[in-house]
Amino acid sequence: MSKFKSVNDNYGLKYPEGIDIKSIKSKFNNQILSLNKQPLNNITYAIEINDKCLYNYTDDMELKKCVNTTNFIHPQYFEARKIDNVSQEKMYMNGKHKSIKQPEPYTAFIHKSTQKCLSMDNEGVYMSNCDSDNIYQRWKISSNENICLD
Repeated sequence: MSKFKSVNDNYGLKYPEGIDIKSIKSKFNNQILSLNKQPLNNITYAIEINDKCLYNYTDDMELKKCVNTTNFIHPQYFEARKIDNVSQEKMYMNGKHKSIKQPEPYTAFIHKSTQKCLSMDNEGVYMSNCDSDNIYQRWKISSNENICLD
């Protein structure tokens, strides 16, 4: 007999089951970042930059050694949220659209404790309030590993 999933197991995240996201590409400038799947659940990742993880503490960010922990809240935890309809934009990205036009699909990475979104512009990576109109917070996902060559 098949095991049924609750609606909340996949709400806002419709990636192929069993496939981990290994890299993300900014929809703004096509820069690629690596991800490290976290053991907490199937939507929690750490952002890797130069073999370290991005830690976010309220307004401060740091690059530190990556750790694997099952604590529910950790400064390196980000949740991957697939956004492909207006209700998801309202729920996750503070969308205030009056239109019912569906957005172009994208993924947002929302910091688990601060609830701010991973953003990237031409100056680099930063955290900011989630905003459905902010192109800097839109990401394409890939199951391909981002390998840097020396």
